Amino acid sequence: MVFVIIFLFTAFNPSENITEQGIYDRGLAHLERGDINTALDTWAEAKYKLNKPSLIIGFSFLEQATKHKLKSRYTQATDMYFWGLEEWNTTLYQERREQELSYLRAILSEEEIQDLESFTTEHADLKPDWIQQFWVAQDPVSTTKENERLLEHWERIAYARETFTESSESVFGTDERGDYYVRYGRPDQLLNGSFELTFNRLLFLLRLKLDANQLSYETNYGVDVDAYNRYVLDFARLYEQEIFRWYGESRDYELWIYENDDYTNAENTVMFGKDYSGKFRHLYAPDEMIHPTLFTASRRFNVTFKLSFTSRSLRINPAQILQFYMYERLSETSFVFKDAFLEIENRFAGGRYFSKNDSYIYRDLNLSAFKENRSRFEYQFSSITEDLPKLAFDYRYYRVIRDGKPAVLLAQQIHSGEQIFADMTYNYPDWFDESKKPLDSRLFEYELKSGIQILDKSSNLKAYALVNLDVDSVITKNSTQSNVFEFPVLEHSALKLIAQLNNHTEGTQPVTQTVLPNHFRAYNEHLFELNLAPDLQTEQLELSDIVVGFKLPHQEYDRIIPFTVSTKNTITTNQTLNLHFEVYKLTQNEKGLHEFAVQYSYKKKKNRIRGLFPGEKGNQYSLTYTSEHPEYYANLEIKLDRLEPGDYELELVVTDLTNGKTVTRTTNITAVKGN
Repeated sequence: MVFVIIFLFTAFNPSENITEQGIYDRGLAHLERGDINTALDTWAEAKYKLNKPSLIIGFSFLEQATKHKLKSRYTQATDMYFWGLEEWNTTLYQERREQELSYLRAILSEEEIQDLESFTTEHADLKPDWIQQFWVAQDPVSTTKENERLLEHWERIAYARETFTESSESVFGTDERGDYYVRYGRPDQLLNGSFELTFNRLLFLLRLKLDANQLSYETNYGVDVDAYNRYVLDFARLYEQEIFRWYGESRDYELWIYENDDYTNAENTVMFGKDYSGKFRHLYAPDEMIHPTLFTASRRFNVTFKLSFTSRSLRINPAQILQFYMYERLSETSFVFKDAFLEIENRFAGGRYFSKNDSYIYRDLNLSAFKENRSRFEYQFSSITEDLPKLAFDYRYYRVIRDGKPAVLLAQQIHSGEQIFADMTYNYPDWFDESKKPLDSRLFEYELKSGIQILDKSSNLKAYALVNLDVDSVITKNSTQSNVFEFPVLEHSALKLIAQLNNHTEGTQPVTQTVLPNHFRAYNEHLFELNLAPDLQTEQLELSDIVVGFKLPHQEYDRIIPFTVSTKNTITTNQTLNLHFEVYKLTQNEKGLHEFAVQYSYKKKKNRIRGLFPGEKGNQYSLTYTSEHPEYYANLEIKLDRLEPGDYELELVVTDLTNGKTVTRTTNITAVKGN
């Protein structure tokens, strides 16, 4: 009887639970006791005891084997992972599947992510097949049963989780160093450093900012040098307090360098450290360690000393000192920062003021080769500038060809006159002559910037340009300045146009007070998609779009478009009409030259065709050109003093005189009555 009872107990209470959950839990129990090999043996048996694959067991086996670097288990770990992958379409373990996908996306290129999403949208049940094929394609040694790249991927995850623990915000539960380590592996060089600005160095940099020749000159005429030195010392102590308050005593950083043939390439350098908020993360520039307040805490030297420094050479803030010090230190440890430091050094000693949003380094040294699928740090300049007066501007782009490929000439016309008048009136109304025009001697105090950013479809910065425009031509509130940017047509590109007005004159204030430095007076930006289809033909005779504009007195222009572009194609009848057009793919004649004719005509809307030049007989006017090259850039000046106000259609017809082929381009212009 006792025998029967024991038999029944054994039959209905097995010594082991052979369900998926039971095997998984027993393996976890062995892990908690530190018995790693027994845990792996328990999970390995699942492949033979269960009647279907197990995603959670297969993935956990790989994770634990690589975490503890049990290399004798790596063949088995590879097999267990792909076995578990077969159960991907189960309704169980949704969280674990999403985790695996997030780990995978972190190392995929943008194209691979698109491929994964598009493929699995149409074939959701084949997602595990895509993942398996991806890892098989990554396997560097296909003749072995181990997938070395898959195993290395999980080894990196384990190392990152154990090492990069400043935060847990990445998909791997690490700080941002974990993202880069898992994606790119161990850097070829790892440089650690600290930015610790001593008082003596701070004092030295303040003195460096001053112009020694001017100081010597004023000293000879009675400046109290001892008093001046005491003032500079007090000035340095004030800045030391500001820096300690908003920056602290020091900031540590790491530079990860992935070497290639060009060790000075910023695209292979990644910087980590605590930003101004104290968060440890990837830094696109060391400027991000500096609190924005230090860019606005600007003080001035005492004007009672009557030093003859220019207003810009006197303008300095704590952030500017920190920037100089940071790049000076970095240039000693990495060639990546050398050119940037030389530029900053020239600006610093030469009296040129710059801020976080305006500095050379923040524009051009973009440590962002590894920004694929990374969230780019954006200084919230756009939201801050909402309180600034808006600087009005227009734009227009023109299709051209450069090096046999489609390109763009983009003209930006900034209407700065009204803002300059408002700023001058607010600060110094005596800076106008009797006719209420601004004095030319005062306009040089203003700095008008025209900028463009080219962004990819993920809003990552691909290219950037910023130029200063001449404001000497501002004579009326309606005055405009223009600039033309040239760049190739980029697929999926978006453009951000920027206009910014600065005034660096000491003692002046903006009409509207903001948290920005006082030199910011007006700002505006506009983001739009670039749509240029259809492109110009690059294999046959072609004519660019027609650029229309006018010239302003005392204005300097570049070589390609020597006039102010009218973005609205509007010309006054007392101005000279300027045209720019380009001809491509001309045929060479027997003399080795390229000859072509250009016919110009215009017609007033709902009116008959007339010759372009008032007074010319006939409907067209023709010119003949000869060029040594198959491309030709033409600029024409046409007087409009007899043209009636109204809307016109301008037509250009180019004929290749060697082969007789023609190409036509038209544009609309508006003539308004001039004063």
